[in-house]
Amino acid sequence: MNWKKGIISIISLVLSLGVMASCVSKKDYLLKVEEGEKLSREFTALRSEHARLQGMKEALDKQVVTLQGERNELEKARTELKLKNLSLEREVARLKEDNAELEKILRAKEDALSKNIVGLRNQISELEKQNEGLQQRVDTLQSEAEALERQKTRRDEGDEDYLRGSPGGHERGDREGPDHHHAVEG
Repeated sequence: MNWKKGIISIISLVLSLGVMASCVSKKDYLLKVEEGEKLSREFTALRSEHARLQGMKEALDKQVVTLQGERNELEKARTELKLKNLSLEREVARLKEDNAELEKILRAKEDALSKNIVGLRNQISELEKQNEGLQQRVDTLQSEAEALERQKTRRDEGDEDYLRGSPGGHERGDREGPDHHHAVEG
């Protein structure tokens, strides 16, 4: 009986261990089930997050392609602007050279015009002096002409008196003519 008692105790021990094991296993099972559900929820959340991020990635990839296209266009425009800027800088340099040349020409013309003006002023001054001299000469000649006119008038009046007063002088005056005395005196 001892051995029966030993078997029963072993069986009771095995059963109690089995019951205890089944309690621990059930508890572990529930924990594992709860952990599995939690992992399943996390997996679902991660899948939706992955899908959302995948959508964002695709949108960002499209945006990157668009931005790269814009960047290429901007680089092309920048290159064109650089070329245009270089062209404009060359044009500005050429215009500065032209401007300097024109300023040089203008200064030369100003100098020439200044000299011409001085020369013309000198000529005007000389012409005014000549004009004054000529005016004086005209005045002198007019005075002389008036004096000669007065002399002629007196002489003509004298000739008339002479011719009226002398016997036969009238005929002599006709013979020699009225200009005879003037020619002799002149």
